[in-house]
Order: sequence, then structure tokens, then C-alpha cells
Amino acid sequence: MLHLYLHATIKPYLHLRSPDIHVLYTNTTYTVTDRVLTCVPDGNPASYQFGQWRHTAEDGTEIRQLTGSSNTTHSVLTLPDPGMTRRYEDTGYYTCTASNNYIPDVSTSRTGSVFFVVQAPPVVITNTTVVKGQLGNNITIEVEFYSRPSLLLNVTWTKGSNNVPLDNNVTSVNESPIRLPFHGTENQVDGYMTALTKHNLVDQDFGNYTVTIENSVGLVSYQVDFKSASKCVLLIISPLIDVYVYYCHFKRQISMSLTCFYDFNQH
Repeated sequence: MLHLYLHATIKPYLHLRSPDIHVLYTNTTYTVTDRVLTCVPDGNPASYQFGQWRHTAEDGTEIRQLTGSSNTTHSVLTLPDPGMTRRYEDTGYYTCTASNNYIPDVSTSRTGSVFFVVQAPPVVITNTTVVKGQLGNNITIEVEFYSRPSLLLNVTWTKGSNNVPLDNNVTSVNESPIRLPFHGTENQVDGYMTALTKHNLVDQDFGNYTVTIENSVGLVSYQVDFKSASKCVLLIISPLIDVYVYYCHFKRQISMSLTCFYDFNQH
């Protein structure tokens, strides 16, 4: 009887698998110089090739690509330092890509992402420093800002060194999407809008206003110079009866004039 023996070598793919990607990190604050994320894949074989790290914004916009310090087991990303006042720009999603090529000539790359936060004092986005209003009208002064942590401790409007009285003013703070550049790339992030509304403007309403915004990390103050948009020209002087007549022009859609009388002894 003839016995045939066949010998076959079968590559044990059943025990091989593409990696699961784990990213290790710790949220930090703007005072910390070293900001590090570590990519640790888990697959078989446990030897990996790493691609570029990707930093993306909350809205998915790619901010930048970064190169980590890698070996065959992990990749360490140490974020370059933009300076203390800009470290909040490191906030966002960080994605690591790795492959162990467990099946030759077949892409086995996998990714893992985390949302990394650098907490800092609020950042004011508004760049308007002068606002004009007309006597008798209403006006709303708005200031946009960004804050991580998102919990706000206090938002206060003041005029000069005194708190703005609330009887003729309304202040508010609302969540609002804002446009903010991170490392030179503008993107949309979750932000806030604080507003001061004043009704029936009088001369005493004009002046310098300051809004102070505070979170658990720090605070920021922003000043707005509120000026009158009305222009008055002295037309008649009657010192004998202490009467001065002014022509006042208001910037409205429909122009109008107003004659004002002033007591010389009071001005």
C-alpha cells in the first residue's frame, strides 16, 4: 500500500491583527511648557510604522501636521511651544496613524484620536475699540470671546471705576460660535458673546466701558470707548441773556436737526 504524505506551510494569519490605537495624554494649562501626547498601538505583530500626527479643530478643519518621535512600538508627540499667550491654540483633536502590515501588500493602517485641551484665561476676539451712538436712541455693544475651561465665573461690565447700573442697561452672556485662528488656520469654535444694551441714550451714557471676563484659570479685561455720533455747531451767541444756539446733526437714515439751548454759566 502506498502512503502519500503532504506537507504544507500555512502562514498563521489567524493570530495576526491590525492595531488598536491608544493615545495617552493629560489636559493641561497655558503655564505648562511641555505638552506631550503618546501613541501606543496594540496589534500583532507588535512592530509598527507611524504616520504624521494630525491636529484638527472642533469643526474638523485641519490645523497642522506634526512629526512625532517614533520607534517600532510607540510615537511621542511633543508640541512645539508658540509662547505662553498662544498655548491655548494647541487645543483640538490629535490623530495618530499606525500600521503593522500584518498582511503583506494590504493597507492595515489604523487611527486613534483624542480631544486635547490647554486651559487658559479667556481670549477676546472682538477688535472694535470705538462704538458710536446717537442721543435718544438705543445701542448694543457686543464683545466676542473664547474660553477653555468653558465654565465662566464672572462677566462684569463697568464704566470708569463704577459698576454699570442696571436700571437703564441690560447685560447678557450667550454661547455663540466664533471664528478664531489656531496656528494660522482660522476655524469655527464654541465661543461666547457678551452684550451691553443701553436705552434712550443721554450725554452721561458716553464714555469708557470695560468688560471683565473670568474663568477658573484667569481673567481678561477689554475696553470700549463709547462716543456720541451727534455733531453740534455753535450758531448764535447771546451772552447778554446767556443763550447759545447749536445746530445738531444726527447720523440717521433720515437726517434731522435739533436746536439746543445751553446756559453759559453751567457749561
